Amino acid sequence: MEGINKNNKLPVSAGLTIFLLIIVVLLTSLVGLLILASFAYFKGIPFSELGNQLSINSSSNERYMTRFLVIQNHLFTFIFPTLIASWLIFRSDWKRMLGFRTIKRVFNPFLGAAFLVLAIPMTAVLYLVNQKIPLPAFVLDMESSTNQMIQSILIADTGFEMAFNVFLIGMLPAFGEEILFRGFLQRQFSRFAQSHHYGILFSAFLFSAIHMQFQGFLPRFFLGGLLGYLLYWTGNIWIPIIAHFAHNAFQVIAVYISEENIQEMDLAAIEIAPLPQLVIFTSLALLIGYYIYQVNKGNRLSLLRP
Repeated sequence: MEGINKNNKLPVSAGLTIFLLIIVVLLTSLVGLLILASFAYFKGIPFSELGNQLSINSSSNERYMTRFLVIQNHLFTFIFPTLIASWLIFRSDWKRMLGFRTIKRVFNPFLGAAFLVLAIPMTAVLYLVNQKIPLPAFVLDMESSTNQMIQSILIADTGFEMAFNVFLIGMLPAFGEEILFRGFLQRQFSRFAQSHHYGILFSAFLFSAIHMQFQGFLPRFFLGGLLGYLLYWTGNIWIPIIAHFAHNAFQVIAVYISEENIQEMDLAAIEIAPLPQLVIFTSLALLIGYYIYQVNKGNRLSLLRP
């Protein structure tokens, strides 16, 4: 299959490109499920109970087993299918299409990370707004189970285990989710709608929905939008990847520092920062975002022709 010509015209339509990605995701996910089923069979564990027995009292070995299951799921759901589909569709242009470029402005990664971390107080406000939206009981039960698993994974008895959590919750999702939702889907949605803003909104919506944690849908949608604009403004997928990593790693390290209280920690009970702090952090985030927008005018992503 040929690559992108000089008029930014792809040989495959945006709709067909997304359809091919879905096919690849289904195939790689099936492979991942077969691997999990084989693992469960040889371990003598019912497939439906994999990872479901984790609690705050689980041993370190049990936590590591669940972490490796999470890694396997992430590889076969996000990273492998995105890279395979990109190579099959774009061939030699796959890196450029996903936004892998040399970082020309060395301060962009630091500014992008600060932009997202400073937005954390605003995400807490959106989280509390989200809590006011009534949800079905089965959704709340699912949220409670997911929160328990996350809380259990975050427990770290050693510095190495904390570092492993930074990799698991910080680095791996930052890379996999950004290349899929921003590098691939955002560019194709923008191409389909012929609008970067619609592309950012559509990909942020999917980014939030795919987590299946609807009590946190609004803040995750908000963060997805910020990450989308970082890619659009800078034209470089490494900037949202680094920002995403910084955002997640910051929270993992914060939990580790206060680990003595982790058994009382309630992931569904987030407090809003005092108003002066909220205004200061949000204002700083807006200023940094505007600065990134201004200094990267020559690096904007161009719209691909439909």
